[in-house]
Amino acid sequence: MGTFTKSFGSAGGYLAGSARFIDYVRTQSYSSVYAGTMPAPVCQQIITSMRIIMGLECAGEGDRRLKQLAWNTRYFRARLHEMGLIVFGNRDSPVVPLILYMPGKLVAFSRMCLERGLGVVIVGFPATALLASRSRFCISAGHTKEMLDQVSSLPTFPDVLCITHHTDSHSDNLIIVNSQEESPCDSAAGVISVQEHRTFEHKGRSIKSPCKLVKFGVIGA
Repeated sequence: MGTFTKSFGSAGGYLAGSARFIDYVRTQSYSSVYAGTMPAPVCQQIITSMRIIMGLECAGEGDRRLKQLAWNTRYFRARLHEMGLIVFGNRDSPVVPLILYMPGKLVAFSRMCLERGLGVVIVGFPATALLASRSRFCISAGHTKEMLDQVSSLPTFPDVLCITHHTDSHSDNLIIVNSQEESPCDSAAGVISVQEHRTFEHKGRSIKSPCKLVKFGVIGA
């Protein structure tokens, strides 16, 4: 199951499965039998996005965008972690949920972000649990490092809203990225990233935690 909304900049979603399963869904699903068909412009947006990703529109463009998106995602998540903010979700997902917890903070957070030129999506109950309100940052390959660095304007109000919930710079999920590190598209050689781990003591136990990303040149890039 996937979405065309965040992945392809369109609308709707999709299911992948065996021919037997898909045939069953087509004949038994209420939304498939009774809903209207997707508009042609929406379908064309999905098709064009897929062609770009596959490199059919411009050779190598899809691969470049995927690498840039991966770098942007990990860099942005690392910046939020460094600020002591709670971030959920897979570290490779470009949809970055920043947990605010209290529903009453949603509107204030959104307005403060807009005042600083940051457009965010806020999500609360009933779309989330009552005390799991969050803001979603949607990262794309089109974001530059300078745009992502605007997150540095956030420290002026997390304390006001009390959304800074941890100060452990060696959190199990934390990946610290050198702020001077180039993104894949900033370097002619390109980069790949691997994790190093640092061992630290926690409640008498030795724990390995990711501490930074190390940059290497990509052979043949």
